[in-house]
Formats: sequence, structure tokens, C-alpha cells
Amino acid sequence: VFVANESAIIFKGAEDYPIRLGAQKGTWMGMMVLNSTEQSLLENVIIEDAAYIDRGGWILTGGVTFYNTLVLFNRLKIQNNHGEDALNLVHTKYIMTNSLFRNTFSDALDNDFCNGTIENTVFIDVNADAIDVSGTQLEVKNVKVYKAGDKGLSIGERSNVTAENVFVEQADFGVASKDLSKIVIDNIKINKT
Repeated sequence: VFVANESAIIFKGAEDYPIRLGAQKGTWMGMMVLNSTEQSLLENVIIEDAAYIDRGGWILTGGVTFYNTLVLFNRLKIQNNHGEDALNLVHTKYIMTNSLFRNTFSDALDNDFCNGTIENTVFIDVNADAIDVSGTQLEVKNVKVYKAGDKGLSIGERSNVTAENVFVEQADFGVASKDLSKIVIDNIKINKT
């Protein structure tokens, strides 16, 4: 397990030589960054086979969790996740670009009380929601979802989302807005859903 408390992390790989975080065998407990006033950066990073943190009664459901911090993701790839959320963001301001989520056990990207931007990101083989937001302000642009076991975009708990150029194929629901949330979408295509 990797935990950074009150510290930012900078993982900056090269496009041809990304940083890989994973287990030699099976799964690993994943990582958490919390309470940092400095911005973290994950660029050209591949995170594989993360499960969830369970240490001495302290349990987090996300394979990767950022809590109460700032983070920039560029060309992040999260795959073969075994936790409830592949990436769980809580009370976090973030920007995500050019990223990929593939083969997640449950939700791919879970946002709780965040302020974020997601651009040019793809979700493939997600067993639950591709993007799940609660109490969040979010901008989504150029996002594709292929095979979600539940919702492509799940907007809840007074979230406010604007989205542009969204494609969802093979999900139970393309988009769900609930609990006094608001979503404005410009140009969405939904197939086999």
C-alpha cells in the first residue's frame, strides 16, 4: 500500500516508458493521497490490479483514492481493478485528460463532493458505473463508454454536470440524473443501451 498524508505525489513517466504500479502476483492494496495543499501529478502512469486498502480496521473501497487535495491526471491508465472504485476522488479538485479505465470490478471513476474536468477519456468493460458523481461540479468533454454494467454517467446528490461529445455503448443506462442534480449535455450518442 502507498499512502501520502499531507504530501503531494509526482509520478511523471514518458509516453514510451510509463510508470507502472501493480503487484508482482495477484493484487495489491492500492494507494491514497490525502490532505495535501500542493497539486499531485500522475502523467503516463499505469495502475494495475489494485484492490482496496484494509489495514488494522482502516478500510477504503477505492483502489486509488485522493482525498481533500488537488490533482492533475494526464494519460493515466487504470486497469484490472478489484476494488469497489477504480479511482475514488473525495473533496478534490482535479483535471483528467487522455486517460483510460479498463476492466473494473465495480465503478471506474467515483467523485464525491469534487470539482473536476474530464476530457478525452475512455471507459471499457466497467462492471458498474463508468462515471459516478455525488455532490460534484463536473465538466465532461469527449468521453466514450464501452460496456458499462450499470450507468455510463450517474449524476446524483445535487451534482451539477455539463457534458459535450459523449458516446455510450452497451450500458444498462446511458445517463441517470437523480437527487436534485442537473446535467446539460450537448451531443450525446447512445447505442445498445
